[in-house]
Amino acid sequence: MNNYLAYNNVPLLSCCIMAILSRHLSIDITRLSCLTSLLMNPEIARKATSYTNNIKFPAFIKTNRALLDTFNQHYYGLLPHYVTALSILIDMGCITIVDNLIRNDRQELFDDLRENSKSERLNDICKATDFIYSLTSQINTRTLINSLRIEL
Repeated sequence: MNNYLAYNNVPLLSCCIMAILSRHLSIDITRLSCLTSLLMNPEIARKATSYTNNIKFPAFIKTNRALLDTFNQHYYGLLPHYVTALSILIDMGCITIVDNLIRNDRQELFDDLRENSKSERLNDICKATDFIYSLTSQINTRTLINSLRIEL
């Protein structure tokens, strides 16, 4: 089994999705999959917490190219887990998906979990979410996909 996938389990991925949704009222399902794949990479999440907010997305990509060279493989490896995490969050009533947009319906559940979490990875993901969101907020989803070299 791929070590990257073994390290990225569905509950943590569900929390990552909710962390991103805490910054958005709603988000495109494709954009969310790109952002979760970035944040679920523990090295990228850790590095993202050390950047200042004045770095631009192209510079972030350039300085992290070695980490992102296998992004396409990781992205596709996480997709089945991503779908499972979305299904669980829908079943729990945490999110709804309408017209390709995912909406956060129960932020208070995630807030309670985050406040009481002893998971270093979850804490890194939550800290990195603000940075990744601000880094990518000014670019469209197509540019994000192309920059990360995701092969559709």
